[in-house]
Amino acid sequence: MISFYSKKRIIPFSLLAALLLICITVTAVGANQKMATVASCISVYEESDNSVTRRQALNTLEDVVTRRGINTPKVVRDLLVNALNDKSPVVVSVAVYQIGNFGIPGLDTKLINLYDEVEKKYSASYARRIQYAIVPALGKTGGAEASVFLSRLLAEDNGTAMGEFLLLAINELHEPALIDVVSQYKVKMQGMVQYAKSQNVDPLIYSRRERYANLAAGIEKALGSKGGK
Repeated sequence: MISFYSKKRIIPFSLLAALLLICITVTAVGANQKMATVASCISVYEESDNSVTRRQALNTLEDVVTRRGINTPKVVRDLLVNALNDKSPVVVSVAVYQIGNFGIPGLDTKLINLYDEVEKKYSASYARRIQYAIVPALGKTGGAEASVFLSRLLAEDNGTAMGEFLLLAINELHEPALIDVVSQYKVKMQGMVQYAKSQNVDPLIYSRRERYANLAAGIEKALGSKGGK
């Protein structure tokens, strides 16, 4: 069988051909044909031993799945949930992204558990990559546990790179009840900036926290307009 080679894996020509066929036909298919294309994505994912091919299969779903949110086809939901256990952390991060992209509800507990588990399963850099995908996904899919979890992480954050992800995810939830945690975070960032200025610290050092304080202020205002106190 003809194969294409990567550094570590062999990608069967048949799987590459299947993915190419999917991409070619995406824009010209009707509803029934699109479901058939979804089935092809699932088949490619399940049959491939190559992480790049599996990742491409999950990415292709974005072009062929038209029903989102609670109406996302069950076969797509099941595929993405299954992919959360993929041995490749890159594939896992794509699965998390697609869960958020499709706005699939009811997966907040699973995503929150995954947030902690990845630190034990993968290297620090890959674990963080997945966590950076989980936070926005929780903001888009929502759920009672998502609100509590994101609030806790924001309260613990001291202006790290994750801070912006958390603020934007909380903004996506549109929950006025979260105004207090956002307000407290704003005050904390402002305090850190003021202290840095008093110590004549280089503005580049505290610029991110200053930006976060402004972002939090904007989100606080938006939540207040929705009834937050």
